[in-house]
Amino acid sequence: ALPISVLGRAGSVEQALAWVAAARGAGAAMVKLKVAGPADLATVAAVRDAWPDLPLAADANGSLAGVEPAELARWLDPLQLRYVEQPYQADDLASPAELRRRSATPVCLDESIGSPGDARSAHALGALDVVNVKPARLGGPGEAVAVLTWAHDHGVTAFCGGMLELGI
Repeated sequence: ALPISVLGRAGSVEQALAWVAAARGAGAAMVKLKVAGPADLATVAAVRDAWPDLPLAADANGSLAGVEPAELARWLDPLQLRYVEQPYQADDLASPAELRRRSATPVCLDESIGSPGDARSAHALGALDVVNVKPARLGGPGEAVAVLTWAHDHGVTAFCGGMLELGI
């Protein structure tokens, strides 16, 4: 069984529902939907309505930068996501920190984390609950292990993302 299926942006809600159904049929235990702005949250809501118990996440890749944290919290919390990934631009840690204060939805960062120091800083600012560790972005496996070790030692959920080029 696939532990997680990451699905790109669908052309329609119907297409997204079909993709999720196919992923579930293939054994995906969790689905992460890519979103490219606030309008895509309606697609996430449709998936949540169709699968109320499905472990579900949304990856915004910074595309929610124009949405104030309080407003985003109102949109996200009813979706009961495992996390929202990189809701704001990589260089903005204030907005995810504010979102965490206003929302029950955990915040995952990946583009914001280019070094172990970035992870420590984001955590100290209260900007993350989860870190998506990408070895290529971090400069290789040694730095990735350093972030994973730090996360473990500080009770931060971490997983290794899809950029597995390893910076070699």
